[in-house]
Amino acid sequence: MKKIVLSLLPVLAFLSFASINAQENIFLNRDYWKANPSIAQIEKDRATPGNDLTELNSNAFDAVCYAILEKANNKTIQHLLKAEGNGVNKITHDSRTYLFWAALRNNLDLMKYLVAQGARLDLKDSHGNTVMTFAANAGQANPALYDFLIQKGTDITEQKSLAGANVLHLLAPYTSDLCAFDFFLDKGLSLQDTDKNGNGLVEYAAKGGQKTLIEQLLAKKVPYVKDGKGSANAMIMASQGMRNKPNSVEFFHYLEGLGISPKVTDAEGRNPLHILAYRGKDQAVFNYFLNKGVDVNEKDKEGRTAFMNAAYLNSLEMIKFLAPRVFGINDWDKEGRSALAYAIQRNSPEVVNFLLEKGADAKFIDAKGNTAAYYLTRSFSPRNTEAFEAKLAMLESKGVSLKEMQHGGNTLAHLAAKENNLALLKRLEEYQLALNSRNMDGNTALHLAAMSAKNEDILKYLIAQGADKTAKTEFEESVLDLAKENELLSAAGTSLDFLK
Repeated sequence: MKKIVLSLLPVLAFLSFASINAQENIFLNRDYWKANPSIAQIEKDRATPGNDLTELNSNAFDAVCYAILEKANNKTIQHLLKAEGNGVNKITHDSRTYLFWAALRNNLDLMKYLVAQGARLDLKDSHGNTVMTFAANAGQANPALYDFLIQKGTDITEQKSLAGANVLHLLAPYTSDLCAFDFFLDKGLSLQDTDKNGNGLVEYAAKGGQKTLIEQLLAKKVPYVKDGKGSANAMIMASQGMRNKPNSVEFFHYLEGLGISPKVTDAEGRNPLHILAYRGKDQAVFNYFLNKGVDVNEKDKEGRTAFMNAAYLNSLEMIKFLAPRVFGINDWDKEGRSALAYAIQRNSPEVVNFLLEKGADAKFIDAKGNTAAYYLTRSFSPRNTEAFEAKLAMLESKGVSLKEMQHGGNTLAHLAAKENNLALLKRLEEYQLALNSRNMDGNTALHLAAMSAKNEDILKYLIAQGADKTAKTEFEESVLDLAKENELLSAAGTSLDFLK
């Protein structure tokens, strides 16, 4: 089976590459903006069919986002903003407007321009961040940026993350010198402030491994939690680390030397191993906590273990490291998801294969009634079809069928249609899924597509494959009725005559 899968990879990779390049919008390529193209070059490229300055990609980034992130010339960015569909309050990735991205890049001149053009300062992204907390959470400490936002009416003392962290807390992981806080202290923030869970500046400094800052805070008598009780703890914060900057085992020893317990759980029932298991690669750090009695098999409030978290995102090497310490490879969380379910959805074929070889049950059914096929389709990406195909071959060799019903009486066609995933529907075509079967809500795949489609392509495809456009829902709504209510289709000006 492995030889068959491997022999398919070059062909699949070629097909995927050809498909991507046939549809590529050059303005959604970050490398294009890294070159800081002139306005004349942009307009020349804009004349090529498919190159759209306003299109959002699958992650909701567009040309303006990438131009800001790659630090293109501000005159160029202002030109992009003139394109119809690129209003200053346009919602992009994680519900952020362009003002968020300008703040991330410390582009104060662009921020001033956007605000002058009507950019709103009262919006929050999908993570609960305002422009100010988003900038702080990214480590932007420029006092002029914050002073501008304050002058425009933002109350810095009220700016907090969902966890209740203020600007000082969010900046602490990036800060090595207490003097950097002077501006913010003058604006009403305090070294004694804590978040909703009781974490203060010492705990947040620990997240970034800022030993020097911690020493300065301790000299100022800033309190911190020692006993490991409750949700506030520097060990938990340090386990989170920073993106691409995990903390060393020496730093954890330092925290323990301050009387901070390594054997702790947070408000979600997670111990440090739960957090480290997602991406941590330093086995010395894992061994430190294991030797301190932290339980790798402990479940958090959602029923997840550190091993499940590792199966979701971590490397094969780390999963092999943890596997001998795990009591049950087929253990599951409260949703009935095993380590294998997590690996199928998010990890590599190699990890899936390792778990199967260790006895992971491919015929599992989760608490909602979903099988491994459901998690496989959740992993599908037209940009990485080879991984999907490799996992599919492994699962089919274990008896998994893509024709099995999933939660709510849905077929995989229902699920693909609901997600407006035409590429997945085409890949599933060979399985001859029952396109006119109804789920428990009485909807066919075509009904779901009519409610979520961005254009007519997926609707026409389903009809060409035999989907019944005359089928009505339990509320006597036709496919045409549902499509008329779809704001995305209306906004695109899609003609629906083919549904009549």
